[in-house]
Amino acid sequence: MLKKLFKKKYVHPNGVLYCSLMEALKWRINAIEININKVYGASHYMDHRLVAEFCLLQFRYCCELLALGCVAVHTDTPEAKKLEKKWNAEEMMRTFDKIKPSYFPIGIKEIPKPDGTMRWDPLPDAFTKDEFSSMYNRFGDLLHTGTLKNFRIQRTVNFDFKEGLEYLRKFGTLNTHYYLIDNDDRVLFVAMKNRESGHAQMFYLKRNRKREAQHATIVH
Repeated sequence: MLKKLFKKKYVHPNGVLYCSLMEALKWRINAIEININKVYGASHYMDHRLVAEFCLLQFRYCCELLALGCVAVHTDTPEAKKLEKKWNAEEMMRTFDKIKPSYFPIGIKEIPKPDGTMRWDPLPDAFTKDEFSSMYNRFGDLLHTGTLKNFRIQRTVNFDFKEGLEYLRKFGTLNTHYYLIDNDDRVLFVAMKNRESGHAQMFYLKRNRKREAQHATIVH
């Protein structure tokens, strides 16, 4: 009933594209986790310096996918078309900070209510846009060989796998459920793993009079 009622009005033009971006993010996160676990289990066949570089690169890809997802969703911004031509994740996020500060996804947890419905509360330690920028820049620096002087001083990638695990945990706060504030201040709910298909899905939530999200109306 709700699906038919809201279908024409609330279908996001980039819904399928956004979910595809999130699918790409998921398998990269999974690859990072597998490789770090093999390092800790002393079962990885590659030199740990190469594993570190692989993980750093995948984290950077994940940041770029998350940034591109924001571009795909926030089509109401005046810079939307220009942002589609950008590739640098931090540059995209800096632009959003100026024109739409509420752009970044907010990690949430599901809490069952007595009436059978769900309440979604923000996670207190969810991945933030400041952490996003910090990670994107730091890991990018580590991927470069640098100057000859730097190479003489340090020949290995200075990457602590414990730091990688912490950022995996941070990405994990967005790897289940989160929401974004879409065009016209609507709430866009993203389930990264549908219970049946395992794929990312997008829902629009209808707000009640108190401006709280009530229920899903459209699924992509």
